[in-house]
Amino acid sequence: MSATVDALRRDQDDMHQLSTTVDALKSDQDDIRQLPTTVDALKRDQDDMSATVDALKRDQDDMHQLPTTVDALKRDQDVMSATVDALKRDQDDMHQLPATVDALKRDQDDMSATVDTLKRDQDDMHQLPTTVDALKRDQDVMSATVDALKRDLDDMRQLATTVDAFKREQVDMRQLSTTVDTLKRDLDKERSRTAGLEQRLYEMSKVPASCPKGYAVFSEICYKAFNTRKTFSGAAAACREDGGTLAMPRDAETNDFLVSLYTSVSDQGNVWFGLHDLREEGSYEWVDGSALGTYNSWGPGEPNNHWDSEDCVHYYPIKSDKWNDAECNCQFCFTCQTVPGRPWATGGTLTSTE
Repeated sequence: MSATVDALRRDQDDMHQLSTTVDALKSDQDDIRQLPTTVDALKRDQDDMSATVDALKRDQDDMHQLPTTVDALKRDQDVMSATVDALKRDQDDMHQLPATVDALKRDQDDMSATVDTLKRDQDDMHQLPTTVDALKRDQDVMSATVDALKRDLDDMRQLATTVDAFKREQVDMRQLSTTVDTLKRDLDKERSRTAGLEQRLYEMSKVPASCPKGYAVFSEICYKAFNTRKTFSGAAAACREDGGTLAMPRDAETNDFLVSLYTSVSDQGNVWFGLHDLREEGSYEWVDGSALGTYNSWGPGEPNNHWDSEDCVHYYPIKSDKWNDAECNCQFCFTCQTVPGRPWATGGTLTSTE
């Protein structure tokens, strides 16, 4: 680049000399502009010379040297004509000189701009080492960042593995919870079935006995309506604690008796009894595990399993005390049944809720 700058400087010096030459040419141009005046003077001299020649011709006879003089004048005239032609050509060249000078000035401007650009490039080149150092530092920082990201990626992969293992364990826990819930339901059903079998054994034995306190007998079965609100499972548990099960109206007479029983105790409305389809949707069974059978007292349009979540059955006063399926976590009053003379039936008043 320094060699280029030196060459440009030499060119600039040549341009200065060219400017001097142009000035000299302009001076010559002024002289050439005076050339017509000189030519006119020469023409006048020629005319005078022609007059002189005529006079000399008249004197030719007397002047033996006149032919020689005339020849010399003719040669001078030819030389002058050639000089005039050369001056005319020079004058044409001088007319083109301003355009040439303008072109040279434009070239000089272009060269000045080029020199300025080269100077700026030279300044940029001086700053280049600093820029390279900054880029190297940035590269080091980026390398460190990439290494940190790789470590984070490894950690994320390990975390994903841990999360997957946790998800599998969570699925296992959910399955275990489902299994436990199923076992609890099976245990409750087994207890209810056992109570039902005991009631049937009693019916078969026909041993006279009395109902627990607070219970009313109908068709040799003791029934009691509880004015306490519980969920379906809470009501079933309460009946077991009282030595029996939720009531199971298997025929129209028993059903009518239970309706009159709970309406005489409470006017709070809905009352659970021992019918559900928790095991299989649409397949209703009693809490002792036996099938619903041929008798039912469903209300209009029931059971409808509204929102796909209604699996337990209650009396529904709004529909003339007909049967209605509802969500098992609703809290309603309930009716229990037990066999007469059952030793662990307390006949107490239940007040807790579940």
